This record gives sequence, structure tokens and C-alpha cells, in this order.
Amino acid sequence: MAHFLLYDDENVKSMLSRYLTDWTFTRTPPAGNPNLVARWGNAQGEDIWPYSLNRNACITIANSRKAFRRIMSLSGIPTQSNVPDGDGPPWMVNSQNLSHRYQVGVFDLSVIFFKDDMAALKSTSGIRSNEARRLKELAMRAVYHAGLVFGVVHVGIEVRTRNQVVIGVDPAPRLTEATAMRFAGGFKRYASTVATVMAQAKSRGLTVAIGADPEFSLANKDGGRVFASDYLPVQGPVGCELQPTQANGRFHKPVAELRPAYALSPVRLFQNLRSTIQRADMMIPPGVVWLAGSVPDGTFPTGGHIHFSRVPLSTVLLKALDNYLAIPLLLLEDPARSLIRRPRYGFLGDIRVKSHGGFEYRTPFSWLTSPVLALGALCLAFVIAKEHTRLTRDYFTDLRYLEAFYAADKGPFRQVLNELWHDLEQTAAYDTYKQSLDELKALIDSGWMVDESCDFRRMW
Repeated sequence: MAHFLLYDDENVKSMLSRYLTDWTFTRTPPAGNPNLVARWGNAQGEDIWPYSLNRNACITIANSRKAFRRIMSLSGIPTQSNVPDGDGPPWMVNSQNLSHRYQVGVFDLSVIFFKDDMAALKSTSGIRSNEARRLKELAMRAVYHAGLVFGVVHVGIEVRTRNQVVIGVDPAPRLTEATAMRFAGGFKRYASTVATVMAQAKSRGLTVAIGADPEFSLANKDGGRVFASDYLPVQGPVGCELQPTQANGRFHKPVAELRPAYALSPVRLFQNLRSTIQRADMMIPPGVVWLAGSVPDGTFPTGGHIHFSRVPLSTVLLKALDNYLAIPLLLLEDPARSLIRRPRYGFLGDIRVKSHGGFEYRTPFSWLTSPVLALGALCLAFVIAKEHTRLTRDYFTDLRYLEAFYAADKGPFRQVLNELWHDLEQTAAYDTYKQSLDELKALIDSGWMVDESCDFRRMW
């Protein structure tokens, strides 16, 4: 497998080539069709390679103060306040309103280093552990939402508010001995993962385990709120989402959650889900209404979180989920409720890494409203995870689609749905779940939309 690194600065080659001995360093785009090409700030040529790290359009965005801040704003990522739009890279802006400033190295959804930015003013007090954790989370999100795979994120803490903010992402940072080793390690791990995934995909296909913990709200027949914790325990196959709320001087857990056992097929997971619903039916009194969607009670958001394991989390996989799963499901979502939920919850690339080594994808709304929708969503998610190396479209590098997604504007996505679905139909896994996926597509094409006021308990 050929690996190329496109660079401009000779320092990059001298620092990285000692570690990446099997990589080819070049200032001009490689001929032929190499599998893996990484751009260290070099934006020459088009991105025509199967794995292209830091596409040229995304490098341009990262270097544009206005475009970068717009993308961060849409994605719910806080940026430095009181900074005028202007020319030049965003990470070069004045930092006088910051008490702390740090550089965070990010490579493929992981932090590879976290260090003080020596150009910042001296800190007036130490950084708290929760602040450091939040800065790292923001850094990983900033790289992903800028459309990049790697970079150095400049982050800081504002003086007056102590808000944690992103300043900018440098897609071609100056290297030191220490940071060169960290980035070289990132390139090696990435290349190794790509080689393994591609080999498995060509032979017997990727092995994927799939799970879910969809959420729903409860209400009485008059529409009044019912708290999940009134009937359900915290733990177990049927339980409460952990986030509490206070009412009448007491703490309650308002959102219910179903936790079916993992499975090696979406059909089996659907069967497990039906079993947990039957268990929930015995635990919640008959007069209580079950509601699902984005924000079915108008206050508390509900998500259709889908879990994956045995398949490595990567930027490529996450992009495939955002384009081939989040877009079709958006077309079934209630736009008014979507606007309430996002971007705080269910933003693009919304993931949570699990202790067992897998991860959960948190972008979709709760798809429990219909068994056809639920089975279709699970089958679609499973096919994407198995076939993500072949699903390469990424509409969200275009600001128009990003704005449309967070505005719940379905028009642009209806125009590209057939392109996305054609890609899916060309995969081997699609045929296995064709009936359920065709039913999901028919549901989308019909213009049907989730009714968040409907008691979905009756549907199951």
C-alpha cells in the first residue's frame, strides 16, 4: 500500500521522514492512484484518492477566519469572543482576552498531545481537570467539523467568563522533535488501520457488532409530563437516562431508555429491542403515553443512539455515518423539533467512546416511533459500518449543506438522496437487508414525517 505525504515546508520532511521511512514525501500530487495521501498544508491538485487526509478544500477553510468561525458556530463549538472577521489564519488572532492558551494535537479523533502555548500571556491561575478535558473534547470536534483528519488546535480559556473556546486549527503546524514523533505515530497507526480494514473488506467483509439505547419520553393522556424515574430503575435493559432534572423540590430522571443486548446483525438487534419494549410495557402503567422523536415533550431531547464495536472508530467511518445515515433520517424528522435539539444534542459527528472499546453514534433522533423506521435505521447503520470504505461522499465540506442540516432544511438533501442510496445499493451488505432498506427508502420518498405526539407504544 503506497503512502504519500504532500508538503510545502522542508522542515516537515526532515522531521517526519526519519520516522516514516516507508512513506514518499513530495511537493507535487502523486501520479496514479495511491491509496493514502496526506496533505501537510499543501493544497495542490484535486483529492481523488480513496484515503485523503486533510482535503485541500478543508485546508482552505481552516485558514479562513470567517469560514472557520462560521462552521464552528453552526456546529455548536464556542470560539473566541470579540474577534473581528479578517484575513489570515484564525489561530493567529490576538489573545488578550484569554487567561490560558494551549495547543492540542489531534489525529483521527484522538488527542496526541496537550501543551501550553508559549506565545500566550502567563496564566493567572491553574487549569482545572474538567477544563482540560473540555478543551480536548472541543479540539477533537473542531478538527472533525473543519473536515480535517489531523492538526494542531489552538484553544483557550477566556478571562472574564472562563469559557473554554477554540481559536483555530492549524493543518500544517511547525514541528518539534516531540510533536513530530506524535504525528508520525498517528500516521503509522492510521495507515495500519486502513490496511487492516481494506484487507478485511476485500476478503470476508468487516465484522460489526451493533447495539442501541434509544430514548423516549412519558406523558399522561392529557399531555402532562411523567418522569421515567417514577416507574423505571436507573440500571437494566429498561431504565432511565442518567441526566436528572429538578421539579417540586426533588430530582427526577425524565427520559426513559431501552438497552437491548448487542448483536451481530441488525435483525437480531431489532428482535432484542422488541423484547426490551415488551419488558417496558410490563413496567409502565397502561395509561402512560410513550413519545419519541427529537424533543417529543418540547423540553427534553431524545436520541436514537446506535452502538458499534469490532469495527475501529475512524474519521472515515464517522463521515460515512454523517452522510449516509444522518441525512436520510433528517428527511424523516420533524424540522421544528430538530431545531430545538441541535446543535447541542445530535450534532454531526456526535459520538461517545465506550469503555469496552466500541463507540455510540448519537446524531440520530429517537427512531422508536415506528417498527419499520426502527428496523430500517438499524439495518442502514449496520450496512454503513460494514461498507464504509466504499461510501466516500461527504456533502458537509460544503458550507451550504452544513447550514441546511442545522436549519433542518430538507430540500438540498432530497436532491442528493438518490446519489447516496445508489452508493448503498452497490454494496454487498445492502442485498442482505434489501427489504427493510427499501421500505425505509419508500418511507422517505413518500414525504412521511415522524409524529412526535403519537403514542408509539401501540405500534409495537
